[in-house]
Amino acid sequence: MEEPMDEDFTQKLLYTNDKKDLGSISIILLGFTLFLASMLSAGALGIELEFKDFIISVIVGNIILYIYTSLLVYISSHTGLTIYLLSKYSFGEKGSYLVSILLGTIQVGWFSVGVAMFAIPLEKITGIPIITLIMISGMLMTIISYYRMKSLIILGIILIPLFVILGLWSVGISIYDVGGISNLLQIELKSIGNISNGISLCIATFISATMLFTDFTCYSNNKKTSLRHVITTVLISIALMFFFGMIDTMAIGKFNIFEIIFLQSLMVLVIILLGFNIWFINSNNLERAFLKIRKPLKNKFVIVNGVMGTLFTIVLYENFLGWLTFLNVSIPNIGAIIIADYFIINKSKYTKLQETSLEKVNVIAIISCGAGGLMAYFLDGIAPINAMVFSAIFYTVLTKMKSKYAINL
Repeated sequence: MEEPMDEDFTQKLLYTNDKKDLGSISIILLGFTLFLASMLSAGALGIELEFKDFIISVIVGNIILYIYTSLLVYISSHTGLTIYLLSKYSFGEKGSYLVSILLGTIQVGWFSVGVAMFAIPLEKITGIPIITLIMISGMLMTIISYYRMKSLIILGIILIPLFVILGLWSVGISIYDVGGISNLLQIELKSIGNISNGISLCIATFISATMLFTDFTCYSNNKKTSLRHVITTVLISIALMFFFGMIDTMAIGKFNIFEIIFLQSLMVLVIILLGFNIWFINSNNLERAFLKIRKPLKNKFVIVNGVMGTLFTIVLYENFLGWLTFLNVSIPNIGAIIIADYFIINKSKYTKLQETSLEKVNVIAIISCGAGGLMAYFLDGIAPINAMVFSAIFYTVLTKMKSKYAINL
């Protein structure tokens, strides 16, 4: 039987006639960042920082995410390649599998968090055992991911306005309960954290999603269009989600979004809207995980990933902040190496992928990625920036030394 066409172009270069306007793609990009987990992050951040420090953290985090993502989107829309195919130039033909495995594992991890976020409030309403709900919802989300791009757009069209309405409704209740905006702003929060941690938390929540923007912006026939959509998506959706989470936390004094929703008597409505939100995001997560796997193996991997993600649901949810720390020391490095390879090593010009002689494994990229992660973990400051800067520096210096002295690695 003839193999179905790879509609998402994850395995090959997009040619000019394959590209399209990003109108529908922007719906998917918004859906990636309009995720209830980001409100959970905002609540955790809001309970630790004063309002002024919170605003600074979100603004600076947004700027860093925008610069980082825009550079990757520029490369993607210019070359017509996804993040996985771009990694072949810097990590090598086989070395790029490391990128695929790491990003795929992270998407499955977010799937786990999403399943928990759907099952836990549902248990409060129905009384059905949490394990049963996790298994059923994980199975249904896995099935949904089979429908791929078209189903994601349809879910996104339904999700985005409903989720914004939910957030505004919840914020409205919070403001009303404290007696208005003036009273809300007079609430004094004890600052037990610092701005560096706040910025790191903001970046960690969204960096894996924004990296995967390249899977969609490579469709763009215009680099300016791609960058405009990134600006809109990153600035609006991230700021909106953190705003919702922060206001609710300030008003109620709890950072767990589910406790807040329960206290506001919105749980039934949330179950309905959360179903759309989590299913949309988790369909994306399974769909984008391990994109190098070809059909029919890819469909089998979707099932395996769904099962694994479901099994690890509670573990990852209960260690949510630790999960974000892992993202901060592992994800920024990959993008930084790709950016350095394109703009510095190759002077903003790649030869066509099919005409390029690729290394099997670029050891320098692997070493640089690991070194950047270690620097991010052990050095003070903003962890993801440390990861980006040191990974890029290690990669650039070692690559130039290898070329100059003809070192074989």
